[in-house]
Amino acid sequence: INVSKSYLCDQFKKEQNSTIVNYLTKLRMERAKELLVSTNMKMYEISSRVGYENAAYFSAAFKRYYGKSPSEFQSRK
Repeated sequence: INVSKSYLCDQFKKEQNSTIVNYLTKLRMERAKELLVSTNMKMYEISSRVGYENAAYFSAAFKRYYGKSPSEFQSRK
């Protein structure tokens, strides 16, 4: 699109009031939460589905985001 990375990041932050990384994390975590509540998918399947190759890293990121592990969240269905 012929713009620099820094310009694109600045414009994104102005429009979304969030960095690209934080925005993507929010989308991934919201989708993971939906899958945890509405399916019986395994944790590694959900992590892969939302863009995390490493299920342990996904689990840690989920816990940082929501304050509960995916398995704790899923058991509350």
